[in-house]
Parts: sequence; structure tokens; C-alpha cells
Amino acid sequence: MATQTLPMTRGAFSLLRFRDGHFVEEHFASLEEARAAITDEDIQAARSAAGSWADLDYDEAVEALERFRQEVPPSPSLEEV
Repeated sequence: MATQTLPMTRGAFSLLRFRDGHFVEEHFASLEEARAAITDEDIQAARSAAGSWADLDYDEAVEALERFRQEVPPSPSLEEV
């Protein structure tokens, strides 16, 4: 497998947040900086998102995802675009 080294133009750690109706990506040089930037609002949003599926039946959800995977054609490869 070939690897490629690129200059780092962004921080090594990123947070994706939803603010004022838009997704905002923030970059940090260290894990400590990224952790320090996480707010109580961020934690609550993550917990709310995780809890939004709590009422779903696991087996039904898996079956629905499997049906979707089989019914929807795959996206074209980058070479085809």
C-alpha cells in the first residue's frame, strides 16, 4: 500500500460542531487543546444524538439498513465521475 506524506495545513485533532444552522469544523494541534474546547453543550448534543435511537428495535433497524444497502445502487467510483 502506497503512502503519501503531506504538509499539515490543519490541526491534528478536529471537532465538528453544529452552530447557528451550519456545521463548523475546528482544528487543534493537540488532544489536550481539543478536549479543553469541548463544552457542556457539545457533550449534551452528543448524548442527545446517541439517545435518539434508544427507542428503536435493534433487529428491525439492522433489517432496514440491510434492505437499504441492497436496494440503493452504489455511488460511482471517483474514476467514473
